[in-house]
Amino acid sequence: MLAAECCFFNSCQNPSEAGSWKCIFHRSRDKCSAHHCRNQACGRGYCVSHGGKRPCLSFGCDANARIGGFCSRHGQTKKKRSCEVEGCTKFAHARQRCVAHGGGRRCDAKGCLSQSRNGGYCQRHGRQRAILSSQERKHLQIKSEPSIAAEQQSGVRFWGDALCSSPSTMLMGDCYPYDDDHTLLDLDEVKLLELLLEATAGN
Repeated sequence: MLAAECCFFNSCQNPSEAGSWKCIFHRSRDKCSAHHCRNQACGRGYCVSHGGKRPCLSFGCDANARIGGFCSRHGQTKKKRSCEVEGCTKFAHARQRCVAHGGGRRCDAKGCLSQSRNGGYCQRHGRQRAILSSQERKHLQIKSEPSIAAEQQSGVRFWGDALCSSPSTMLMGDCYPYDDDHTLLDLDEVKLLELLLEATAGN
């Protein structure tokens, strides 16, 4: 056979070797015995399309046999076991039982018979715990804001008490007259400091 410009086999663009109809890559490959077929032979002298591989032994299946005479779909060597409880057709998960018969871990929520998913809880109770946790964080954040205001008020009361107990308090009467309805504690911290400095400036 005269050498062709390209390799004989389909989709191969490699140049054929001198005196051959195959390229260097396909030089050890045989062509399909079917007439006008340019595919490689893979079994019994034929390509896959012309029966080069045995079909699956499963009735009505024309897929290629792979393992034990069956195709990949019908040749599963390991099948899922069923629950060992009599009359149950569900698949076993753990301890040869399905979830309903104790084959899986139950939710940690009291009285819940659902299977645990994440963190020991089922999907429903896990979502509820996430919502409660978020609400608790918001509550702590809101609770911390009044505490800051209380600390500021505590500082004002401290300076007010110091002024009230100081001998210089009488000198502040000219700077800030106050009566029973308006005491030094009604002032803010900055005003109290200003009055304290004014009252003690001459001492």
